[in-house]
Amino acid sequence: MARDHTSPYPTLTESADVVDIFMRADRVVAAVEEAVRLKPKAIWLQLGITSNEAKALAEEGGVMFVMDKCIKQEHSRLLPAR
Repeated sequence: MARDHTSPYPTLTESADVVDIFMRADRVVAAVEEAVRLKPKAIWLQLGITSNEAKALAEEGGVMFVMDKCIKQEHSRLLPAR
């Protein structure tokens, strides 16, 4: 990531498997628009963050989209410790 001083968040400069977004819902659409251009496998909005507009953008771009879930909690639920 690189910092664009005109932007409220670091810009994405290279591809990633998952873009995990921690920001207020009213700012997510711009981040998702940028992320979709990089074609990650998934875009994840953390617990308490929802945006139907961002979801539609991701899905139109063919990117899996998860919102209002904690990635750590889901990991622990799906892959419990042995």
